Amino acid sequence: MPGVPEDRSVIIHNTTPRTPGLKTLGFFVAQTKVMTETEDKQTQKAKWLETHTLSPEQFKKLIQNKFVRAAQYYEASRKREELCGDR
Repeated sequence: MPGVPEDRSVIIHNTTPRTPGLKTLGFFVAQTKVMTETEDKQTQKAKWLETHTLSPEQFKKLIQNKFVRAAQYYEASRKREELCGDR
């Protein structure tokens, strides 16, 4: 196909409408596929990992916050048991 490098895969599809009663115009559009599906998935996975990976400082802060919340939960639970146990 003129103007399309041979090393790329080419997708040819008809861009005419599929409405009943309309005649197909008969022309086709060539569209080159720049990235394969596996390359696209690998790129998406790399971007996802990059945005969802915690730095060591963020991880340390996360653990500290969880410890503080656990201590607060323990205190609230202990106070609740003291109040309910007196009845």
